[in-house]
Amino acid sequence: MNKNSVIAGCLFLSLVVNAFLLKMYFDAKHNQVTLEKGIIMNEFIEREKGLRNFRAFVGELAAKYDEHVPISKEQSSLYWLLAFREESIIMKVTYEIQADYEPYNDYLGFIQQFDKEYMAIGNHFKSRLPLMTKEQLAAFASRLDGTYDLFMNQALRDWRISRTGKKVDVRFEPRKEILNQVIQELISIREELEALE
Repeated sequence: MNKNSVIAGCLFLSLVVNAFLLKMYFDAKHNQVTLEKGIIMNEFIEREKGLRNFRAFVGELAAKYDEHVPISKEQSSLYWLLAFREESIIMKVTYEIQADYEPYNDYLGFIQQFDKEYMAIGNHFKSRLPLMTKEQLAAFASRLDGTYDLFMNQALRDWRISRTGKKVDVRFEPRKEILNQVIQELISIREELEALE
């Protein structure tokens, strides 16, 4: 075997090994991004579920207002526990990580703002419910419906999970400008509740 064939063989073997390592690297990066997208998507779905249940609860309460008048502070506290069931268990925490999924930190920031405003709304709802008229409760329910529609039907509508062979792909890119609108709506709802006397 001559020296040139050995060098050519080594170069070819090196190219094959490097191509294999490069494929493993990109597969690992894809899997990492897919996992991060899945985590964030799950967190968004948890918030959607909480908002959906709360708006349905407030809508039912507004529809049956005449049957439950006046709403006492004790009833208000009970309603609050029913509407915010997650308060009775250990709260789930989303930790910040060094993510490969580029908008991860932006979406995590949204989740943190959402949680802050949502809990403030719940706390104000608990204290203001005994003071609310039927019209105010109906208006509150309507605002929650509009915010939920903005969140679910506009911000989260374009997501998909697909599988090709062994490869799983998650498409999850909520529009940040609509997410900002959701936060602004939550802030506005909170401020309206705070202003109730």
